[in-house]
Amino acid sequence: MSVLIGTRWKGRRKGMNDERPEISCRIGDMSPDDRLDVIIQTDGDVIVSVRGHTRRRSEFAQVEVEFCTIGAGGGRSPHTRAALVALAKAIERDNKENPLPRNP
Repeated sequence: MSVLIGTRWKGRRKGMNDERPEISCRIGDMSPDDRLDVIIQTDGDVIVSVRGHTRRRSEFAQVEVEFCTIGAGGGRSPHTRAALVALAKAIERDNKENPLPRNP
């Protein structure tokens, strides 16, 4: 397991090399426990991770979805991947213009 602090990377994700991915994360507006992460791996693949409470509020969940670059077994969603890269840039802009408390 790795630890994310803002957009800094501490640790390694399982199976990744020593290069560091670009990580953009934003805490949700309704709860400091809800967070969206967009991770751009060194090979260009994009992972979206959403974590937070379920509708029951007593349960906590995290889900990750990966969109790969064209080539090694992926690339079926190039427009979605491009939109996620744009989302990562938007998160970074929001973090700069309207910083929120960090949630590791």
